[in-house]
Amino acid sequence: MKFFYISLTALLFSFGAYSQTDTVYFNRSFEGGINGNQTSFSSNWKGGGIPSVAVAAFINFKSEKRYHRHQFTTDYQLAFGQFYNQPSNIKWRKNIDRLYLDNKYGYFINDPWAVFGALTFQSQFYRGYKFDPHKNAAFIGQDSSTLISNFLAPGYLDEALGLEFKKYKWFTARLGFIAFRQIFSVDKGVEANVRNNDGKHYGVDPGLNIKNQFGLNVVLKLDYDFSKRVNLEGIYQYFSEYSNIAVSVNRLDAIFTARISSVLNTNIQTVILYNQDQDLKTQWSQGLALGLVYNFSNFPKK
Repeated sequence: MKFFYISLTALLFSFGAYSQTDTVYFNRSFEGGINGNQTSFSSNWKGGGIPSVAVAAFINFKSEKRYHRHQFTTDYQLAFGQFYNQPSNIKWRKNIDRLYLDNKYGYFINDPWAVFGALTFQSQFYRGYKFDPHKNAAFIGQDSSTLISNFLAPGYLDEALGLEFKKYKWFTARLGFIAFRQIFSVDKGVEANVRNNDGKHYGVDPGLNIKNQFGLNVVLKLDYDFSKRVNLEGIYQYFSEYSNIAVSVNRLDAIFTARISSVLNTNIQTVILYNQDQDLKTQWSQGLALGLVYNFSNFPKK
């Protein structure tokens, strides 16, 4: 722990005098849209398949305000989608659900280095279920559902102070030496279904609905334009408690987007998560979507 404070102090003194510039701007971007796909078959279709409809809506908002040494940034990502599976007894099922709100203040001590304070919230909007084939032979072809998530079950609130490196418009690295995390698990139904052998639910102790942690937080953000129509965006998040630095939470969200026209695009989304409070194995999800989109941005090309 002492090593981090010594390193931070040394870095601050090594930067020397800041060269004052008239750097003032206010950039914003908004993107909202609907993705979907649909399949259906005639009654005599021999190729096999299941009729289904999938619909998802998303909103992404970013802002970056710079006034000389001061910088304020926001990064909000909201998405929710479901698909309709006709033969199943459980018709509508969730296939995407994301609530990510990131706010940061930075003070540039010497470009590209800044000290920062950040507040980040992550959760999901709606109940999530694990679906399994019905165990009773009398209900063959039907599924049973188990509630395993909900809003704030789990939910994560991170407060971090540290150093930020921002030399390129398309890449940012944040190292939070002083980081606090609150893990929320407030749904009793979820708690009953996800308890570990020690009774904890998403890392929260039995009988409680919040857990406080103190540790190291790392955030890497990439937003790179390969061309006017092709973009790769990613967020990598790391958190580890100082009291147990060998155990860490790692999450990568990545989306590759290709714009077909000004209002039509296709994208591939991937999430990779390793969190021992949820599962001892690595989790992942992947989705391919085509949809309508509206976007506005005055950010410079990256």
